[in-house]
Amino acid sequence: MKTASGIDLSTGLMSAVSQVLESTTSLQATLTETKEGQAQRIVADVSALIVLTGSALTGTVILHGSSALANTLSLAMIGEPPMANPPAEISDEVRDAVGEIANITVGSFKTTLSSCVGEAVKMSVPTVVVGPHHTTQTLSGGNWCAGYFDIAGHQLVVEMVLKFDDLR
Repeated sequence: MKTASGIDLSTGLMSAVSQVLESTTSLQATLTETKEGQAQRIVADVSALIVLTGSALTGTVILHGSSALANTLSLAMIGEPPMANPPAEISDEVRDAVGEIANITVGSFKTTLSSCVGEAVKMSVPTVVVGPHHTTQTLSGGNWCAGYFDIAGHQLVVEMVLKFDDLR
C-alpha cells in the first residue's frame, strides 16, 4: 500500500511486526505472503484491533492468530519455551500479551505513518477479541493490505485498512 508521495506503508507495518516480535519474544517472524486490494474475511481464535486516527486519515490494524500462536507468544514474552501442545483456551494473561504485542507493533508503525501525513497520528488502546474460529472483515472502503507471517509454525495475519481524506 503506497501513498501518493511514494511511501510504502504496508512494508513499514510488516517491518514493525517482525522487529517487535523478535525484540519482545525472541521468535523469528517470517513474512510468507502479502495481499492488497479488497478486504478479505479472516478466521482466527484471537484478534487484537487498534484504531488509528488523524485529521487526514482513519484506519485499523488487526493482528489475528490461533490460540496456539497466542499461547506461544505469551510464553515467549516471559522467556519460556513454547509448549508442544498449547492449550486451546486463552487466559487473561495470554489476552493481555496479545494486546501488548499489538500495542507495541502499532506504536512503532505509527511513527512511519505520522511522517507520511505530516502530523501526529493517534491510536486507540487495543481491543482483543477471543473466540474459536471467529471471523472479521473490515468494511471501511479504505486501502486494505495484509501480511501473513510464520512464527514457530503458527500463522499470524496482520491486516491494515487506511482511508485518507486526501491523496498523500
